[in-house]
Amino acid sequence: NYQRPGNLVWSGQYQSDSGEIVDLYLSHYAWQEADREAVSVVNRVYNQNAWSEIYRKNVDGVKLGELAVTLEETLIRRGANGEERLVWRWYRVDGQRTANRYLTKALNVWSTLKGDPSITAFVVATDVGAGYVDAANRLQNFVSARVDAWEAMLVR
Repeated sequence: NYQRPGNLVWSGQYQSDSGEIVDLYLSHYAWQEADREAVSVVNRVYNQNAWSEIYRKNVDGVKLGELAVTLEETLIRRGANGEERLVWRWYRVDGQRTANRYLTKALNVWSTLKGDPSITAFVVATDVGAGYVDAANRLQNFVSARVDAWEAMLVR
């Protein structure tokens, strides 16, 4: 399964002037229900029929906009040609960015008790191509330039 869709889904592919591509998947849950949860063990950032997970880990101190956050980073590979993609995922809940699933769930409970059950899952991905460092820099530059605008759109 992929990240299960929320009440509002925004996805697209963005290409820089130099031809570098970043994919965005944003899933906003105004509320959650059975089989439609932002944080679930069945949610994946890739199609398991087409891709294999090389690793998944949390990466601390990634600067997104003005804040340094922890992201979930997954490296995936497809097929015999070894195409690799770097994928980052994090959540926004109760005004905070986090990749920690337990903290996300706890913040969502607290936020729901305060009257705001919303939560957003952000996923960005790019080809590794020339190397991990280039791919990570591409994602960081892409997200840093846009994350504040995305979040502002969600709180309206």
